[in-house]
Amino acid sequence: MPPIRRSNLGRITRNATNQANYRSNQSPQERDDRNERERIRISQTHEVRTRNSTNNRANLNRAAFSYDVSIDYSNYPCVVIGSMNSV
Repeated sequence: MPPIRRSNLGRITRNATNQANYRSNQSPQERDDRNERERIRISQTHEVRTRNSTNNRANLNRAAFSYDVSIDYSNYPCVVIGSMNSV
């Protein structure tokens, strides 16, 4: 029987030690610059994910029952929105 693999959560790993050493050797100005770059990167990533999630919804099954006004359904080739022919 193969040994059980355990995660490294909560353990002192080489990578965690290297990251801690790298951060402790930075000046406050370098730390502030790095934090600002990270904030910008995360906000851009969040914006792209939000945009993709609203425009590229693949599951349109029963979408009429949970209509979302932020999605342009006419962009999907599988969606045909015609005129109302019965009242």
